Amino acid sequence: MYSYWYLIALAVWRLTAHHIAKIKEINLILFVTALFAGFYPSIDNTFCAARIIGFYPYYMCGYMLTAEKSAELCSKNRSKRLPVGVLCLTGAAAVMYGAYRYFQYTDDALQMAAYDAPQDAFGRICLYAAAFLAIYALRCLAPQKSIPLLTKFGRNSLWIFILHRPVTLLVSKYMKGMGTVKIMLAAAAVTLLICLVCGSDFVKKYLDRFADGGTEIFSPKEGKKLNFSAIAALAAALGFVVSVVVQSYSGFGKDDIKKMINGEYTDDEQDENDDEDIIYPVMSDAQAEKFESAFRITFAGDLILLEDQVKRAYNGSGYDFTEVFEYASPYISSADYAIGVFEGPMAGEEAGYTTSNFDDGKELRLNFPDTFAEAVREAGFDLVTTANNHLLDKGEAGALRTIEVLDRTGLDHTGSYTSEEDKRRERIKLVECQGIRIAVLSYTYGCNYISNELLTEGRFSYLTSVIYGTEGEEFEKMKKSVEEDMRAAKEMSPDLIVVLPHIGTQFSNTPDKEQETWFEIFKQNGADIILGDHPMWQNLPVWRNMTAGKCSWGTVPETLPIYTAKIRETQACSPMFISTVIQKKSSAAV
Repeated sequence: MYSYWYLIALAVWRLTAHHIAKIKEINLILFVTALFAGFYPSIDNTFCAARIIGFYPYYMCGYMLTAEKSAELCSKNRSKRLPVGVLCLTGAAAVMYGAYRYFQYTDDALQMAAYDAPQDAFGRICLYAAAFLAIYALRCLAPQKSIPLLTKFGRNSLWIFILHRPVTLLVSKYMKGMGTVKIMLAAAAVTLLICLVCGSDFVKKYLDRFADGGTEIFSPKEGKKLNFSAIAALAAALGFVVSVVVQSYSGFGKDDIKKMINGEYTDDEQDENDDEDIIYPVMSDAQAEKFESAFRITFAGDLILLEDQVKRAYNGSGYDFTEVFEYASPYISSADYAIGVFEGPMAGEEAGYTTSNFDDGKELRLNFPDTFAEAVREAGFDLVTTANNHLLDKGEAGALRTIEVLDRTGLDHTGSYTSEEDKRRERIKLVECQGIRIAVLSYTYGCNYISNELLTEGRFSYLTSVIYGTEGEEFEKMKKSVEEDMRAAKEMSPDLIVVLPHIGTQFSNTPDKEQETWFEIFKQNGADIILGDHPMWQNLPVWRNMTAGKCSWGTVPETLPIYTAKIRETQACSPMFISTVIQKKSSAAV
């Protein structure tokens, strides 16, 4: 992700190596330091600190390897080097295979971040062992002569490294949605092209000249005029300064800046804002009593497992997700009725568990171990909806097996079905809790990698209920279907009608037009509570006054956040629950 970390690390290593190389047993000291650094979460990859420490043993070994020792190895007869090289390569492969099977390395582990568990220190030892065996094997097996192109690429590798990132970022946008094999072939082709262009002697000649000009900024020659490199460096520095200033005043408007310049922005105005910020509504004793005796529905949004989350749950013999809900479980289990979105299939291990951690260049297809359903149930969820865009990530068989696993686990569900008859019978889920009858309806805007036509009228029309768009013939058909569902729900005489729509613009803090349109349709047709999900960022709950049959409380939340791990670093997803508190009129109604 941070491809230029190596330049920072290289600068640190080159500035320090010649000093600490004089210390006795420095390689062992660096190795032990790298192992112990993993026990301190504060040593993270801010300014690539964890990687500087973690990868320093490699650099120091190369730094201390004299030309004489290297020549001594290379001068050995090939017949002697070959078996040693093969043995080391075999050993490296064995260590890597065993370590990967046992430790299930995450991206963070490969970036020398802090350990998730103490035993991960042994995983890091295995990484070092495999790497050093592989390096020694290559030294033994590599031919001792120049290899066309490969030698040139190695000689010019600095510029390949510096220039490759913008190209890969651009190309990765066109790889989204491609299969794994196609991605690998496309990546190999782009890699070769980057090496041919950026690793050419022609490019190296001009960039070396540019770099030499840059170094003269710090050691200028007397009488030499300002060169292009110096101007470029100055422009980059000014750009950083401007960026910091702009971000510092990002919340200011033109009027605020004018007031500040003119000295009109007073401390009193700030004090007024501060006073407003610390006023919190507090329930009276009577209100608190009503709250405690009320019926509470808690909604948690998307329950999702990305690649590293699955790997971290592996304990050597299986997958344990108990810790995922360690702190959330009390809030979930304390609800009278808890609902979540089971956003992903359970297609079995043979189908391959979740690939990608999102936005990392890999195709995102979700697949959860069966034990995740058990963890969700044990956390206190009473019902999950499976209507979501990842339902068919592992095909039709994966979607159907998900229903089987949920049934076997004893976790009640709605949103996906096994046949047309099953959908006709179960599309409206009627549940009863503490004498309150709740009709639940679930919808999704579509499924990844599947055309909407197949979901509405084609092969997969039985599998789930779909809503999308805001106008047109297809929209009118789906609207009519929703109206029929709502009429059927009312005929069951429930106390509440709850709708769970999986719809909206991802990474948006406000409802989009599609959400507003469909939520209004639900509301007009009698929905009492609308619990939406999918955007991945918190949408502020929107409350609308309404008259809804037996519901005396008269409000409905229209957009909800997800409950999941961090997806983006720019604005992390903070886990959040929303509860709808319903005052009972009697033991059997609200």
